Amino acid sequence: MLATLGNRLSSLTESDKTLSVSSSSDDTLDPVPMQSSLRREFSFLCSHATHHLAVIALIMGQFGLVAPPSLGVAASTKKHLQESSASVVAD
Repeated sequence: MLATLGNRLSSLTESDKTLSVSSSSDDTLDPVPMQSSLRREFSFLCSHATHHLAVIALIMGQFGLVAPPSLGVAASTKKHLQESSASVVAD
């Protein structure tokens, strides 16, 4: 399934990768249209999924379950922690 998705994404043209999306922060407001891209939308989805995984890790802790240490940790946070620990070791 992932291979099929990857093949379909790689065959998209540049015009296929440009999207018109709309969003509203309040259900009483009209959605605001804006331009986006598949790359930006996928980036948001990954970030938002990480957020949900972090919440799941917190809930697991409330039930006495141990989540994997990296569950819900953003890639940028992992990189920062690795660089910080390397800096401490080097000092």
